[in-house]
Amino acid sequence: MLTSLAVLVLRTFPLWWPFPRGKGIAARCLLTAAKLGLIGPGWAKQDGFWLWTDIEDFNQRETAMGAFDKTVLAATKACLSKGDVFIDIGANIGYLSLIASRQTGPTGRVVAFEPNPATAEVLRQNLRRNEAANVSVREMACSDRSGSVDFFTGTKRHSGRASLSQENSGGTAV
Repeated sequence: MLTSLAVLVLRTFPLWWPFPRGKGIAARCLLTAAKLGLIGPGWAKQDGFWLWTDIEDFNQRETAMGAFDKTVLAATKACLSKGDVFIDIGANIGYLSLIASRQTGPTGRVVAFEPNPATAEVLRQNLRRNEAANVSVREMACSDRSGSVDFFTGTKRHSGRASLSQENSGGTAV
């Protein structure tokens, strides 16, 4: 509950902040509160979907506060119809997979690829909570060639940095 309330504050703060600069104050305050243990991970609602949100994780925080790329969202919604198939490569916590699930309906199919084991578990949790039965999760990376490679997790504060390149990830090999 506290996380949901905190995310609501984070989303609405920029709407009433009267100055062109300083809109990140709320995000910094909430991040500090999370680091101090005052706000823990929890459920937050975005676009009618429940998303497990860890305020300390950049991707989860940005998605929950509605900062997802509006162009990608609009294109996904405009291009998908009932019964279509959608492939989400690097699904992270599944926000775009949930949008696609809603657009394609029960006769459609969504395949979500998420190679990071910890993030894939949050993805599965979000799909269960939102009853997205037409989404299947593949816990594997996608590449331009077949074979086995090392996969590097992102940092604890930025799961979206997971990569096949250690230099880009800042994380450890899985």
